[in-house]
Amino acid sequence: MSTIQVTPDEILRTPQHAQLLAITTWCICVGTKYISRRTLIDVLADIFRDADHDYIDADGGPYTIPDLDTVFEPEAFEDRLDQQHYFEWSGRFMKWAIEPPKRNANASSIEKLRMIDLAMRAGGPALWRNLKKR
Repeated sequence: MSTIQVTPDEILRTPQHAQLLAITTWCICVGTKYISRRTLIDVLADIFRDADHDYIDADGGPYTIPDLDTVFEPEAFEDRLDQQHYFEWSGRFMKWAIEPPKRNANASSIEKLRMIDLAMRAGGPALWRNLKKR
């Protein structure tokens, strides 16, 4: 079992790191389909479930992966689902692959970016194994 350290907030909040994560996310293929705003949370959950890693925070203390549904849709999930707002942040995030955010990430986005960053590092090269050869 290997240990993965959480990326510090100072790095996670930069537009450059957010765009790098978005570009990397676009490259993930699940079965025959590329990841989308609707499958992002499920793919992250699968990565964390299948990965055999311990996680530590930036200070070296243990870090526990939080509930991803709570991280990505923390406010009145059922009401937001009824109002067609589910996947709103994920959709904006995926667009950052083309056009980076114009400012640093806010506090609510940092935890989402942290989960994506950790999943990319936990999944490693296996995430890209199914990419079609061109």
